Amino acid sequence: MVSGGKRFPVAVNLPADESDIRALDTPALKSAIGDADVDMLDDALPPPAVDASDQTDFGWTIMLAVLAIAGIECLLAMRFGHYRK
Repeated sequence: MVSGGKRFPVAVNLPADESDIRALDTPALKSAIGDADVDMLDDALPPPAVDASDQTDFGWTIMLAVLAIAGIECLLAMRFGHYRK
């Protein structure tokens, strides 16, 4: 298999009479796995889809809102709960 300009051996466990350890090029590998649409990538990660400075993340806002609601619920439960000392 060739990926990103490098050649990697691919090993498969098969019965001894069916084993074939020859290296396959990309078209032969694609046909061997059923003509699947496969993109051969290099060993580096692809660039991130979203910039880190993007301000559309509401995770912290939602988490703080849930924390505030849970805190209010605890205070109300202590004030109006049925358990009295």
